[in-house]
Amino acid sequence: MVVFIGRGGRHIARKNALEHVIGYSICKDASVRDVQFRTPQWTMGKNFDDTGAIGPCFVSADELPAGGAGLRIETRLNGEVARSANRCDMVFDVATLIEILSDAMTLSPGDVIVSGTPAGVGFARKPPLWMTAGDTVEVEIEGIGLLRNPIADEPRPLPAGPSCRRIPGSTGGRCVCSRWKAAGPVRRRDVRRAPAARWRKSSVDPRGVLPRAGRSRAQGQECRRG
Repeated sequence: MVVFIGRGGRHIARKNALEHVIGYSICKDASVRDVQFRTPQWTMGKNFDDTGAIGPCFVSADELPAGGAGLRIETRLNGEVARSANRCDMVFDVATLIEILSDAMTLSPGDVIVSGTPAGVGFARKPPLWMTAGDTVEVEIEGIGLLRNPIADEPRPLPAGPSCRRIPGSTGGRCVCSRWKAAGPVRRRDVRRAPAARWRKSSVDPRGVLPRAGRSRAQGQECRRG
């Protein structure tokens, strides 16, 4: 269930939290599991293009029970029920989510909170249940509506040449050719020796290996982007 913030704030007390909600909708939180489990951080596997659909319905807060409490949530894969739960089964209610999040960040009108998913994820089943191209997945929430999405394969670009390889999981399939490999990676300890250089951690190599980025003014070293 998606929560839309209508009135912003910071350090919002739980007792007042629902006053900041303008309405509710539905989200299909699709996960690319092979990418998600490459690292302890799940951000990349849950943020691919064309995933995380929201809608198509919006229901104002005054048309539903406070915080959406008691609403039935059901997920169906090709017409078969895959998950079925009640909003009251969730670990955190909407008011608690708003209280926790607003301790860390200022909530603004138009902000969207995806409030969690029921138990029963497919990869944890025995045998696992995976979505494949051609499937249809539906999420329905009582009193809000139905969100239906087809599942399709993402087209992959053709290889650039025999001397190139692709970064696994990179959107667009960036080429990593022999020139990058010849330049070599830069380790964390090397970064500390060049404080004037700006470094960013590679989103595709979380093991601490950083591609060279920009030019180090401290050492006049020519660097290349990964």
